[in-house]
Amino acid sequence: AQRPAPHIRKGCQAVESQPIIQGDLLIFIASDGKVYFYNKNTAELIKTINLPGPALTAPIVKDGNLYAVDFFGNVCKYKA
Repeated sequence: AQRPAPHIRKGCQAVESQPIIQGDLLIFIASDGKVYFYNKNTAELIKTINLPGPALTAPIVKDGNLYAVDFFGNVCKYKA
């Protein structure tokens, strides 16, 4: 049986960005406009960061900072 795309059902979100691994963290951006940080070994959600809007691109981590770009062209910098 076919299942609908994740964004069609209530409460579901799609992840379009490529995840990155930084140390023990798996980091990705979802179409709900959040950056997700998971423990790559346990799959435990560590934290989320809200972006100004949804995003499709992978985040960049450099020099202890996380950079992300949303649909509206905002370039955001956060302490990783």
